[in-house]
Amino acid sequence: MLGSVGAFLIVEAREHAEARGARAYARLADVRTDQSRRRPGDVAAKLGRQLDALIPAGEPASVLSAATGAMPATAEERELLGQLIAAGRVDTVRAVGTMLGAATSATVPAAAGLAALAIARQGFYRPVDGTGFETPKGAAPRRIAITSAGMWRGEASAVVTAIK
Repeated sequence: MLGSVGAFLIVEAREHAEARGARAYARLADVRTDQSRRRPGDVAAKLGRQLDALIPAGEPASVLSAATGAMPATAEERELLGQLIAAGRVDTVRAVGTMLGAATSATVPAAAGLAALAIARQGFYRPVDGTGFETPKGAAPRRIAITSAGMWRGEASAVVTAIK
């Protein structure tokens, strides 16, 4: 069912969490958002700029794609991620929709929760799509970027990192 995912995610200052005895799983390090008119190439260009800002050169990141599956935006995101894998900037991809379904507004917060869990557990859940889009992962992720090409004019990226 569309939008059936509920996300429970607590985002708070580290000092506040520690003061109440909470265990932090990971750190939401940065979030970028933008809108495009969705002309051909717009989604890839916006997400590409966001990921350039979020993934330091020489430090490949894992990616959780929160694309909705709406075309052609999802196709552009997949093509961009394929290029980033080929360039060595991305080492692992997981598609949130293959695990959780189409969650509309809750997708990015749910992806942040999955990213934090993967970092805390030092490993991703196994690939579950049959297309080859989701790639295997060797080493434990320390930085996971989240991408989202929404259903209409919304592109967002975030990065979740291990706590130092």
